[in-house]
Amino acid sequence: MPEKIVPSVTPFDGYKVNTRYLRHHIEQLLSDGVDLVLLCGTTGLGPSLSREERVEMLESVRDYAGKIIFHVGTLNLSDSLELAKVGRDYGVRALSSLPPYYFPRIKDDWVVKHLVQISNIHPTILYNYPLAVGYDATSAIAKRILEEGGNLVGVKDTQSDIAHMLSYKYELGRDFRVYAGPDSLILSAARSGLDGAVAGTGNYAAELLVKLLSEPEAEDAFDMQRLLTDLAMVSRKYGQWSANYAMTKIARGYEAGDPRPPFFPLSAEEVKKLEQEMKTILALPANRKFASYFKRLKS
Repeated sequence: MPEKIVPSVTPFDGYKVNTRYLRHHIEQLLSDGVDLVLLCGTTGLGPSLSREERVEMLESVRDYAGKIIFHVGTLNLSDSLELAKVGRDYGVRALSSLPPYYFPRIKDDWVVKHLVQISNIHPTILYNYPLAVGYDATSAIAKRILEEGGNLVGVKDTQSDIAHMLSYKYELGRDFRVYAGPDSLILSAARSGLDGAVAGTGNYAAELLVKLLSEPEAEDAFDMQRLLTDLAMVSRKYGQWSANYAMTKIARGYEAGDPRPPFFPLSAEEVKKLEQEMKTILALPANRKFASYFKRLKS
């Protein structure tokens, strides 16, 4: 069955990580049937987190470590290796890492060396996000990492191309885990025989995400996918990195903290408009049957 993975938001209180909110959020996601939680990823504003903050976050949920994918990608390989050792020692399910980012025209050889060293510490999922890092870590790159001794076990492929996702399966075999990154391709990935999705919409629509990936051949699976896509588009309209926090509180009924700069919390007026747009989407005839998955959304 496809795995349901949610990249958790990182709750902040001012400039400080609120580990109490984080732990509660992860507990709720797991109780709703999510298989794994990606900690310190893009949705969790991972590139803005210090090494110490990432360790603090993992420490706060260490008793759930077997359900955690711990993102260790940084521009400082030494920091990434230290984080990888912490993740290994805490017993996380797997590590995750971006290729080196920001600097253009980085050589393939250097990307391979970077990820071989990280994955040699603990099984690692390649986090391929070309839009963010300016580099496409293709199936050919993943194959080289494995050939040069890396312990790469899968990829989260964040681009709108199912064929690109399938290329990892074709090149690396059925045991290599391939997860869809875009929320709009959850159903397509599941029906294409991929291994699941890492879906930011799961922060505020976890039960619906679980339903969709548990029953991708269901008669109403297309409607579930469309609803998740529509919610993701609303999130983007308000600035998804900040809207994810507000939508989690609106839909799940508990505090998920705030983002921190370079992202800022939505204003009270923006939150009010966002909530109304969510209600409008859920009131559409095709979506009313999914109301039970959003029971915490105020009527």
